[in-house]
Amino acid sequence: MKMKRLFLGLGVISMAVLLNSCGDDTTGLAPDITFDDGTEITLGAGISSATITGEIVAEEKLDKVTVYRVTTASETQIGTYSSFNAGDITTTDDLTYTFRITVDNISEDISVKIEAVDKEGQTASKSISVKVNLAPALKAEFTAILLGAQTSTDPSCLDANTGLRYKIAEDQAKNNAASIDMLYYYGATNLATLAAPNDETVDGTGVGSFTWTSTWSTKNATKFGASSLDYSNVTAAEVNAISGLSASKVTSLDVGTTVAFETADGKKGVLQVTNLNTGASGTITIAVKIQE
Repeated sequence: MKMKRLFLGLGVISMAVLLNSCGDDTTGLAPDITFDDGTEITLGAGISSATITGEIVAEEKLDKVTVYRVTTASETQIGTYSSFNAGDITTTDDLTYTFRITVDNISEDISVKIEAVDKEGQTASKSISVKVNLAPALKAEFTAILLGAQTSTDPSCLDANTGLRYKIAEDQAKNNAASIDMLYYYGATNLATLAAPNDETVDGTGVGSFTWTSTWSTKNATKFGASSLDYSNVTAAEVNAISGLSASKVTSLDVGTTVAFETADGKKGVLQVTNLNTGASGTITIAVKIQE
């Protein structure tokens, strides 16, 4: 009987030790990371930076947060944080952390990985994809495009996408109406003018207008606007950023004038006047840069 009691006592002690041991080894959950934008951000055309925002929820205070830029070729650390009172990662209760991290110079698809380590050494990491939407490249420049005014024998109509010119005479332009983006004339009031095929000064609907495009099956609604862009050094991103164009013609053009335009099919571009012979029988020479 004494032996039984001895074994029973030892069993109770062993169980207590085991339970205490298990309790000492119990740890909480690793930090939980969420991104406000879910799993992917797509940048607008020509945009090269992204701001990554979200939240880290922890059961223990965080010890460190590290941010990585990940490409198909490498993983680069772009930030490490161990203080969370102010800056990119902050907390008010040591358990919920908000982050706002800006990544610049993004020229290819990448991932941004956030790794969080708490005071107990528990680690969690999560990534978000950042997709680039590059601005369309510019075609090779069309230079020395000569357009004739209304009584000139030179072509007056231009396909800005190809640099091809068409004459009003013999329905050459009419037969290629779907391709024509602008026409040139020299007016008494408007002087040197580039007009869209649907503009009232060339489609017969305006007072004293030309009737050049009145019977065309397609009258493309090209839009124009004066531009302060440096034509010689203009970039694809700058052309892509052109917006707010509303005019169906540009008037009083002169040598050195730079014009932004957008064709009816959405191609944006810039042109510059490089030579001008005034008058109804004169000509204008332009150079054109347009998106692929």
